[in-house]
Amino acid sequence: MKSILFIMPSLTGGGAERVLINLLRKIDYEKYQVDLLVIKKEGIYWDEVPQEVHIYILFNQPFLGNLLNKIHVKYNHHTLYKFLVNRLIKTRYDVGISFTDSSYTDVLFFLDRKIKKKISWIHASYKSYSNYSKILVGKYRERVIRERCSKLDEIVFVSHDAKNEYVDVFGNYKNMKVIYNIIDFESVLQKSVSESINYDNDITNFVAMGSLLPVKGYKELLLAAKCLNETDLSFKIRILGEGPQRKELEDLICQLNLTNQVELLGFNKNPYPYIKNSDIFVMTSVSEALPTALIEAMCLGLPVITTDCSGCREIVDNNKYGLISNRNPKEIAKNMYNMAIDKKLRDSYAVLSQERIKLFDEEIILNQFYELIDE
Repeated sequence: MKSILFIMPSLTGGGAERVLINLLRKIDYEKYQVDLLVIKKEGIYWDEVPQEVHIYILFNQPFLGNLLNKIHVKYNHHTLYKFLVNRLIKTRYDVGISFTDSSYTDVLFFLDRKIKKKISWIHASYKSYSNYSKILVGKYRERVIRERCSKLDEIVFVSHDAKNEYVDVFGNYKNMKVIYNIIDFESVLQKSVSESINYDNDITNFVAMGSLLPVKGYKELLLAAKCLNETDLSFKIRILGEGPQRKELEDLICQLNLTNQVELLGFNKNPYPYIKNSDIFVMTSVSEALPTALIEAMCLGLPVITTDCSGCREIVDNNKYGLISNRNPKEIAKNMYNMAIDKKLRDSYAVLSQERIKLFDEEIILNQFYELIDE
């Protein structure tokens, strides 16, 4: 039986965390012994981790984890950090996986002698996401290449777009491969009918989902809503998600006189009834690696509209499986309007959404994961 240690910064309500839970639910525990090291005790997915998985928590107080990680990144000092990790983790593992590549991937090397095969799983677009592109420069970028990238046994990407951006930033490595995320379509479908949601059928109901962060492009969505509000279209946009940008977005909604057209619904552990009962899914992100929310919306049969960014581009394939535009609010609004008024177009893209999710065949993806672990 092979042993695997997954490493996560936390179990907050993001896409990568949901994907990890999906994967943990599918692993064959008669063949693999799995542990999970979570650096900071925060998040909402603790009770969804399968009982077969033993959870290690490094810091019960998240600020301690943030502080030591910041010191590690800024000053390359990690003696205490490394000591605490090794004091907690006594077991030796065949495989260690940093499931959200970042400075937390270095924990694999803190446990160097205890992990035979070290894998980093890339859920990020390093070139197009400004938070990364600002940090990964100069000496720090050189250190990441020297002390992380070149020492990993495998680097896994959740999309070809994510891989291409990584190569542009860090260079090419022979041990790189793409494995799409496992999406638990059965669970999504079941949850989508677990609650009754009634919307006004006389208007077009748009829905978006994602943390309230600048990278999700919600400002552009609100500006697009302002453009739509100047047309003859009656509509409502509901945004599922929570985050630090809430106050800024609330103020902008008021400023643009959109209080009747846009609603921030906050985070919901089961967002699927809200998505299923909508007419059109909209994603206006600046950067994505592989947008789970977009794929889940397609699973629920919604036609989709996205901006031309990494991840989204790969899924909709140049307007083949959804409408795509640049990030100009007028262009976003144009696609929203055209799809809203054209039922034939909506129905056509709804069918194509169902066709596209075949790309994420669970059996194929799970076999790719097993091959990665066993090779």
